[in-house]
Amino acid sequence: MSSTPKTSPASRYSILLFLDLVTVIFSGIWINLLTAEQSNGSLVIALSALGWTNLWLLFAIAGVGGHIFLGWLWAKSDEQHASGLEASLRFDILKVAVEGIRSLRADIRINARYFITEIRNGQIILRKDQSIHIETAHMPGEYGLDYAVVGVDDLGICKAYQQRGPVFQVLQGNEHYGQRIANHIDPHQKWILACPVLQSNTLDESPLGVICFYSSENIIRNEKDELQLKQVAVVTAKAFADLRQQSQRN
Repeated sequence: MSSTPKTSPASRYSILLFLDLVTVIFSGIWINLLTAEQSNGSLVIALSALGWTNLWLLFAIAGVGGHIFLGWLWAKSDEQHASGLEASLRFDILKVAVEGIRSLRADIRINARYFITEIRNGQIILRKDQSIHIETAHMPGEYGLDYAVVGVDDLGICKAYQQRGPVFQVLQGNEHYGQRIANHIDPHQKWILACPVLQSNTLDESPLGVICFYSSENIIRNEKDELQLKQVAVVTAKAFADLRQQSQRN
């Protein structure tokens, strides 16, 4: 549980206003006392003569520090809340997308994940977002795949990133994957549907990430099914991108 104070905007304003008022009062008292002492000598002598009454200055400084600290704490709390809300909405969007895909074949169990774009040592990495996933089919063999390297790993999510468009692949085991990831691809996985989350239509901006859907059961019966699957993926990715843009505006 977070220790961050849970206060309304009105309460925050009142607290900060009180701190400002206290700071003004304490600093005013100290300045008046210092002025009275300084009339009889130098500033150093006046400060020394004030003795413990210099605590008024420390109280004023504490008031300023309290204002800055609470402002920072509440800003951090708001940022964390916004981040948590965005993750929650992404999960809901992904869940709705899975149900949309299952409308093609209600008997098919489908998993879904989101991979976030990162740059590590000059390489483009798609890192699995541990908080955003739907799992209806038990596929423990893919548990260890935490990230994929674009341009190195032969995965559908990497191809979708590179092509900046939806990719549907029918899979045949995991023998053709590189050594690093081969043991983290469930051999029972039959297909993958991946689509990049584009922040704009310009080619000079990298995708924010890639969403993917997959299952251990076949789902495609004809070409129309594949087109419908890709359309669901595109709409889902667009919702992710719109959510990010809205979050940045706020």
